[in-house]
Amino acid sequence: MIKKDQMIGAGLVLVGIFFGVMTSQFSMPLTAEYPGPKMLPTLAVFGLIVCGIGIFVQSTLKNAKEKVFLGKDGWIRGGLTFGILVLYVLGLKYIGYMISTPILLYVLATLFAKGRYTRLVPRIVYSVSFSILVYLVYVQLFKLSLPAGSLFQG
Repeated sequence: MIKKDQMIGAGLVLVGIFFGVMTSQFSMPLTAEYPGPKMLPTLAVFGLIVCGIGIFVQSTLKNAKEKVFLGKDGWIRGGLTFGILVLYVLGLKYIGYMISTPILLYVLATLFAKGRYTRLVPRIVYSVSFSILVYLVYVQLFKLSLPAGSLFQG
């Protein structure tokens, strides 16, 4: 029987590999002098893969019995999240960070509300303000660039 943590670990490794392939398609090289926009996604991919392997191995070595992992709703929500992240990567490529990220955060905040009523304005404020904060840290503080989107380049 496959344990929940084994599925999560394997899933993290697969997601890490998928996004690693997508990140490798960024046109800017990753160099020591200027790591560029590939640095943060590459670090995240590395973290996903390492953590996924660790979770899988730890769960395999543990001999505890587990309850049912996910019901139908959980699988649907997981599949939707994966699809949304794939669309986000495509959005980064074509319409850039400043448009894609607030949309992603808004959609995920709505999805993870699990049907509870959440007000529209706080979700919009969260999505926009978090996107701006990441932009300021990444671009202003670290002096790196974020994807502008191919539709907006000359």
